[in-house]
Amino acid sequence: AEAYAGLVRASQKRARVLYGAGAERPEASDIGAMRMADAIVVPTPDDAAWLRAAAPGARVHVVPRALTAAPRGVPKGAYRGIAVFADAAGLQWLEDAVMPLVRAHEPDMPLVVGGRLDNVRLAVALGRPEAVLECLASGVPCATTDAAGLGLPDTLTGLVATDPVAMAALILDLHNKATLNGRYARAGLAFIRGEHSEAAVAAAMEEAAGQGAPRAALRRAG
Repeated sequence: AEAYAGLVRASQKRARVLYGAGAERPEASDIGAMRMADAIVVPTPDDAAWLRAAAPGARVHVVPRALTAAPRGVPKGAYRGIAVFADAAGLQWLEDAVMPLVRAHEPDMPLVVGGRLDNVRLAVALGRPEAVLECLASGVPCATTDAAGLGLPDTLTGLVATDPVAMAALILDLHNKATLNGRYARAGLAFIRGEHSEAAVAAAMEEAAGQGAPRAALRRAG
């Protein structure tokens, strides 16, 4: 990558070079190529913080994933159960440590593993951070153990529970308290519309490319 960046610099004097870094942490050998870029594009604030520490002075920009806020149209009374998005370790933890506590209060609580969102009241995402955003975009509150890389606002940090007792309590509250569930559903949709819309992604990319105003200025102007 470093050789290609140098070739672009030599042949396209007026080009602005962007380096797209994915969710996986880059190898040390990639850092040199990144430093040759005018801007490095990453998908989350957590990735940006890591990269700024790994490559001091690098010009890092967050360009989030584009999502469409599309709340479900099923009558709320029809919702029941939990959609689960989890890796193997997360699913084992949920079944062994959390659900016994939940079922002590709700013995027939259904789990939908793998994820339909059209007939559940909430979701749980473990080891699947992208699923948190997808659920919020559908108007489904999503409990999780770690949202550090998602840039969630204060209105949604209550969806994070890091131990079995707290997770079980959160699941029960989201399932049984319609007002709380609705508040998180609305906050999630607002977050997706504000930070993950096509317009927000386009503005972030234009800023990285040096063609637009900083996103903070765009928010103030709006």
